[in-house]
Amino acid sequence: MSFYKSLGALFLLSWLAACGGSSGGQGGANPPVDNTKVKTLRVATFGDSTADATSLKSQDVSLFQANLQGHQIIESRKYQLSFYYPAAYLVGNGGIGGETTKTILHRDVKAISTRRKSTEDIIALKPQVILFRGGSINDLPNVNSNNRDVIVNETYKNHITLVERFTNANLPVLDSGILGYAFPKGGTEVAGYDKADPVQVRLALTELNKRYRAYAKTHEKVYFIDPVGAVSNAEGEYFPEMTEDGIHLSLLGSLAMAKKEAQAVTKIFGQSDDKAFEKGGKNIYPNDSVVGSTLFKIIGSATKDVSKLINGKKYHFILLQTDGGIEIKIPETMANALEKGKTYGVSLDVVIEKPNKPASFKLSTRLDLKETVGGIAERYLLENFVGELKKLDKQIAGRIKLPPFKLNTTVNDQSHFRVYISDLSATKALKIGITRLNWVELPSQ
Repeated sequence: MSFYKSLGALFLLSWLAACGGSSGGQGGANPPVDNTKVKTLRVATFGDSTADATSLKSQDVSLFQANLQGHQIIESRKYQLSFYYPAAYLVGNGGIGGETTKTILHRDVKAISTRRKSTEDIIALKPQVILFRGGSINDLPNVNSNNRDVIVNETYKNHITLVERFTNANLPVLDSGILGYAFPKGGTEVAGYDKADPVQVRLALTELNKRYRAYAKTHEKVYFIDPVGAVSNAEGEYFPEMTEDGIHLSLLGSLAMAKKEAQAVTKIFGQSDDKAFEKGGKNIYPNDSVVGSTLFKIIGSATKDVSKLINGKKYHFILLQTDGGIEIKIPETMANALEKGKTYGVSLDVVIEKPNKPASFKLSTRLDLKETVGGIAERYLLENFVGELKKLDKQIAGRIKLPPFKLNTTVNDQSHFRVYISDLSATKALKIGITRLNWVELPSQ
């Protein structure tokens, strides 16, 4: 299958094609029978640091309420489902770094707060599906041949108790188990793992994943998103480039798992529409997509390149030798139309063409909202897809999508949307194309 024919599948990484479908049960919501495509899918993460999908000054469990309250939200590499399933968007972040299955369970008995992130808090946000990443690797740094069975049994019991709190609330759960472990003894700076026995850790995590996999096959509403073959091997060791520190996924690892998550949610809910934020929304961005127009500004080392029609959409390309990108200005007419207190969603289609030689770089997108109030400059940032792509040698295409946010201020025409490449490998050239900036006013949640 050619790249251009496969573009509609979103963010195709052909060398990740080995990522198979879910091995879970048949449960959850039934896909539409009339071939209509899903417009919106409310998603929440839950678990340990592998589920901590955002970086916020405010760590509120509700992304909708937390957005822009602390002047910044970064949707991290850990959540990439929207690139393959555009209807999906995060409504809740239930990940807390360093927690074990025992401490995750304990959240429900803590005093109620916006940062508790308990199963009860997540359910209250009314998600339609849970991305559960709480296997948990944090249970295993002290495992040895004498205590392994005890630790595995206790971890499994806690894990299943957490899963069933969601399924008892009639929520389908995508269970990723424990993703992998790559470092030898003393080979990682992750707290608690400098003295871990890698052989025992992997024996424990593979046994746990075996049990999680078996549980999902016989339980409705539970879908095991198997890391084996996608980011790690059958022995629980990460593949090269799939982890950043031996425990957590790299951006490429997150993309590999997201592809399998998208296959699972397609099985549960049906195919996603290829547009973001359409249900009940109103597209308010001017119909102007010419890079040479006054709305577009080339920044850094980028230069304007040719435009191409891909899958019926006209992409406008820029060429980069080092750091650079493109800014898409929010025109004055639109800035005046944006209203304080209303909810908006922003998305953009992007293509990164295959470089002549494998290249490493970082890609980020940013919505930069600015306003001056009483002589003081205010700035609100939303960022997505912040991470590093190492040794890219294939084309990438997909939907860059910022989480919905409630605007807490008015904005001026210095506000903009930015797509930026940094840390591009020396002597490498990269082409990036953009189209369909989609800014939609959404109904309140």
